[in-house]
Amino acid sequence: MAHIAQTHKIVRSILLSTALLLGLTQEGYGFAEIYRGALTLDLEGRIIYDSNVSGNAIGNAGDLSDMLFSLRPMLRYERDVGRSDINAWFGLDFSRYQDFTDINFNDFDLGFTVDAPTAPGSKFTGNIDFRYNQDTGSNQSVLRYVQTQRFHFNVDGSYMIGTRTSLRFGAGYRIEDPKDIIRDPPVEYSQSTYYDVTLGVGYNLRSINTLFLDYRRRASTSDNQGDINTGRDYVSDALFLGISRPLGGKLHGTASIGYETTDDREEGDVDADRWILNANLTWTPREKTTLGLQIGRQLNISGYNTGYYNTTVTVTANQDIGQRWSLDGRLGYSWYDYESDRDDQVLDFRIGLSYAYNSRLSGGIDYEYRDSSSNNPLGEYTRNRVSLRVSYTF
Repeated sequence: MAHIAQTHKIVRSILLSTALLLGLTQEGYGFAEIYRGALTLDLEGRIIYDSNVSGNAIGNAGDLSDMLFSLRPMLRYERDVGRSDINAWFGLDFSRYQDFTDINFNDFDLGFTVDAPTAPGSKFTGNIDFRYNQDTGSNQSVLRYVQTQRFHFNVDGSYMIGTRTSLRFGAGYRIEDPKDIIRDPPVEYSQSTYYDVTLGVGYNLRSINTLFLDYRRRASTSDNQGDINTGRDYVSDALFLGISRPLGGKLHGTASIGYETTDDREEGDVDADRWILNANLTWTPREKTTLGLQIGRQLNISGYNTGYYNTTVTVTANQDIGQRWSLDGRLGYSWYDYESDRDDQVLDFRIGLSYAYNSRLSGGIDYEYRDSSSNNPLGEYTRNRVSLRVSYTF
């Protein structure tokens, strides 16, 4: 609980700093103008029906449905002039259940990204991504209702060393700290930490595509807290061959195929050689239609100190209807392959209809469906969520 109290102190400090910052800014476009950037305040309200609050088989066996009421203010700063694009945000989520009031929660989301776009004659392009957040809800890996704090920092870039050849580099650091907030006192699951370093070379083809070859080393560790199993320690090496296409035209994104070897330093069962396919593609066949495809595979560590590979395939679609309406959808399928005998398959579906009354006021309705199958009886469940939302931008 000490780290939660510390988090609340951090959040209060950020709010005070933000209030001071707003007092020093001049009015302009958006909520305020700071260094040629726009500061806006988004306020969103949601009413959500959840058929299975627990997110496991217990919720299907008994009546664990409830109504959730959420208020989500968020400050955003956007600056896209000069040699870099800056996006920063700080949001809060105040959520209250109608019946299960003992699991009410207050979450937060803090982060920023900095993009250095390639200007004419520039040899360097890069990106910085920082995020620190807390979210509360069901967790597939432990099949419990948990509160998870995450810290993420990533930097990547490329530098041209010839007319077509570039050096590629990247480094990342991530922490996940889940906690069970239903039991009293809450159970502290193991905290997992991930490090990775990437080095590679790129070659610009005669078209706008770039062919690349990347080597990545990743370390995944977890601690040993309370009655949880011994901490894990994995090291993996992977080689990827891929192609990327920058923004412009109807198709853009990145796709790669790689081969990864994993060593479990704690003599577990995850020692394996695996093929890995990654893709993040966007296709715009028409002006108002956008389709997306995301494919990924990654080694993670659950709160029970169990290693597992998570493979996910997701298809997204967005369609603007006239000037005010839009329809968006997502269909995803995930495989969870644990070092134990457990295996999960999860189907996720979402569809949403949005209406923009004007540039500031908008609303919509969303439906989400989740179907989990597993050889762990607790992992056999379904879940339906319907939400009404309205938002206003100051």
